[in-house]
Amino acid sequence: MNFEFIKEEKLSDSESHFQAEWKFSGCRTKILEKTLKGKKIVGWKLKSEHQDGLGGFWQRKKPIIGTSSYSILVSSLRTRGCNWKLRIWVVDDDKS
Repeated sequence: MNFEFIKEEKLSDSESHFQAEWKFSGCRTKILEKTLKGKKIVGWKLKSEHQDGLGGFWQRKKPIIGTSSYSILVSSLRTRGCNWKLRIWVVDDDKS
């Protein structure tokens, strides 16, 4: 599949959200993960909803572009909470 020429009407999207408040000087973490059966991931955006942009840390655990699943670890900073939104764009997998 050539990702440069994907028509907008073939795209669909999915959103995951994780919000945690700072507590007892420790990080709070969560893995945002999903398998999208019959779909192929063509794009993603992870956004911190904190206004200053310092919403915590994130780490991609597996490659996601061109696959049907994702796994991203997000966490808060030790001194504050976090508010993450992960948006994934997918198309139908030609092989399904």
